Amino acid sequence: MKNIPPDDWDEFDALDDDEMDLIDIPSLQPSFFENDTARQPQPKYTISLQLERDVLVWFRAQGPGWEKHMAGALRQYMEAHKSNNHDKQKPDRAP
Repeated sequence: MKNIPPDDWDEFDALDDDEMDLIDIPSLQPSFFENDTARQPQPKYTISLQLERDVLVWFRAQGPGWEKHMAGALRQYMEAHKSNNHDKQKPDRAP
């Protein structure tokens, strides 16, 4: 196996599978997939949202894709609180 500098992607791309050093990559066990769920992409909606300045500044400072990170944080919050019985969703409709 060849040691290739980490910035030499052309040489790396030219390697065959059996030439790659995969020693640092652990094999995945079946338990890795136990809680895996497939999720269909949902349509995205453009909305107007009021946020505290520091929250907006922090998310924007995360760089490109900050809107996706914010949506992911909101989704995690939603999933964590979905089990509450008082959370009754209205039928899916565009805002």
